[in-house]
Formats: sequence, structure tokens, C-alpha cells
Amino acid sequence: MVTRALRKVPAWAWFVLGVYAASRLLYLGIAGADVLLRGGHLAHEMSNWDGKWYLLTSLHGYPHTLPTHARQYSTLGFLPLYPLLIKALAAISGMSHVAAGITISMITGCIATLAMSRLAARWWGEAAARRAIVFFCVFPGTIVFSMVYSEGLELMLIALALLALEDRRWLWAGICGGFATATAATATAIVPAALVAAGFELHRRGWRSRRGWRSLLAPVLSCGGLIAFGIYLWSWVGTPLASYIAQKRAWEEKSTPLSIPDLVGHLFGEIFLGHSVGSSGPGGLDINAINGLLGLIVIVWGMYLLWRSRAKVHFTVLIWTLVVFLEAITSPKTPPNARILVCAFPVLLAIGSQVRGRWRCVLLPVTFLFTVVMSYLTYFGPWLRP
Repeated sequence: MVTRALRKVPAWAWFVLGVYAASRLLYLGIAGADVLLRGGHLAHEMSNWDGKWYLLTSLHGYPHTLPTHARQYSTLGFLPLYPLLIKALAAISGMSHVAAGITISMITGCIATLAMSRLAARWWGEAAARRAIVFFCVFPGTIVFSMVYSEGLELMLIALALLALEDRRWLWAGICGGFATATAATATAIVPAALVAAGFELHRRGWRSRRGWRSLLAPVLSCGGLIAFGIYLWSWVGTPLASYIAQKRAWEEKSTPLSIPDLVGHLFGEIFLGHSVGSSGPGGLDINAINGLLGLIVIVWGMYLLWRSRAKVHFTVLIWTLVVFLEAITSPKTPPNARILVCAFPVLLAIGSQVRGRWRCVLLPVTFLFTVVMSYLTYFGPWLRP
């Protein structure tokens, strides 16, 4: 029966699974090399940065009090679905919370990649989808699928929601969107995408159509994760905005149109004026800022290619990508780095599918080199966050 089931797996799925598995082995090799060179534990490497906060949330939940000043970090800054799944899997399987977190990340990241390949195939065809998936899997930001990070779960739900929106399966789009908004803040971009889709459906069918009004299930249910978490926080902490307040106070998160100019000014000061306050890298340079500016170039390029394909790409995808882009370029703490580019995955699919010939022969090796170097620095710890 197993052999018969395996024979039914389509060729495109085997291709995606092979590429994804190879990319996970690459990241495992980088983390293992760091452990051999510097000592330490592989589990620590793969639960670095925000991973420790997801683990703390799964182990201890949320406090009853808000942080009162900067850098008074709190688990309140992290949404609940991923830590809850870690806790549940650890309890059921007996594995450690770290192992459970990595397992969930890898499996959901794989499903997300499979769903993305179907989106790309709808837009540009099977051959282009294969090119897109290869580029996506070797892109530096996909390191989060091999760490205790929520992006695998988030993007699995978002990719499935976008597929459902394309197919006008409003209930499933809303369910996936609702779980996604309980996973990560960037997932809120699915709400305007679903709302616009519902608006077009109502316009197409007419305001008196019951089927047209059914499309509102998508945006309404997509808000479900945020609303449910807000109700919980209201009863637990005393305000439904506790997570937002924690991010703003402890991590000093905010939105400003001056985010990118400030980032450029920060780097200019480090390079030419010797200002190294707050720098976190070799030579006194903040490599997170460099990562953000390089990511800005990539995301603008990818959005141009995506816009050029707007006749093929579903409009909900354009809205999702645009909102994630706007969130990134207005955030001083989370610029459009490699991880955010993975969240804005349609731009990576557009680049991977549309760059061909000798330019592709340059693109893939350069991307691979960046992946190796950036992943080592991420696993290393103090310099480059995902």
C-alpha cells in the first residue's frame, strides 16, 4: 500500500520535496560546522534569537503584567499558535520542546513550499515554478524553516489561504487566515487581501447575491486569530493590546516613514564618521542594517517583476506582498531583511521564475554563497539575526 501511495505522488511534488530536503541538509551542515568549529550544542544553534522566546512561551505561557520600560523583554510580544503547537507536540511525543519546535518548522515549511509551487505553476507554468522553488529554497531567509521560528507555520497557512482565495473557497481561506493571524504579526496582511477579494466578488455577483456575501467569510474569519488572542489578553493582562504594547515598549517597535532613511544614515555614520554605537558586527559595522538595505534592493526588484506579471498573478497576492513590503520599510527594528523577504515570498518566486540564462547562472551561486555566510553568522549568534 505504501508503494502504491508513493507512486501516486506527482512528479512536481517529488521535485519540491527533493529540493526542500537538500536545502534543509545544507542548513543542518552549516549549523553542524559551527558547532564543530566553536563548540556548543546543535539544539542551541537552531533555537537562537527569537527561538528562545518561542520556547519560553511554550514552557511558561504569558505573564500577567506588561513591560514598563525598554528592553524589559516579555513573552507577551509573541503570538500563541506556534508555542501552543510546540507544547502539544512535546507533550504527545515526549520529545524536547526544541525538537518539537524544529519539527513543526521543518514540516510546515515543507508544506508551505509545496503550496507556493502550486501558486507559481498557476501563474507562470511548471517549468518556471521549478526555477522559482529552487531559488526560494536556497535563499538565506529560509533558514527559519530550520530553526524554532514561526514562519514555516505562518507561510503554510498564508499560501493555503491565497490558494483558497484564488479558488473562491471563502471558508477555507478564512480558516487558514484566522490561524495565520494567531501565528505572526505579518500575517495580518491577509486581512486586506481577503477583504479586497470579497469586495470584487460582491461586485461581480451583485449585492443581492447570497454567494457574493459568503465571500465575506474570508476577511471576517481571517481576523479570528487576532480577536481570540486579544480577548485572552484582555482577561489575562487587562488589555487586548498587550502584545502590541510589549513589542513597542520592550523591543521599541514602531512604524515610521523615515525607517529606511534612518537606516542609510546609520550606516553612513558607521562607515564614514566612525559612529559605532549599537553596531553588531565585524569592523564596527551593523550587518543587520546592511542585510536590510540589500533586502530592500531585492524586494523592490521582485515587486517590479511581480507587477510586470500582474496579468497572471492573482490580485490578492499583489495585496499581500504590498502590505508586507509597507510593514517592512516602515519598521526601524525589522527592515526588509532575508526573513521578511521570505514572508513576502511572491517576490522571491517572481525573481526565481523569471531570471534565466547566464543571469541565472550568476544568481544561484551568489545566492548560495550569501546563504552559507549569512546562515553561519546567524547560528554563530551575536551578529546577524534572522
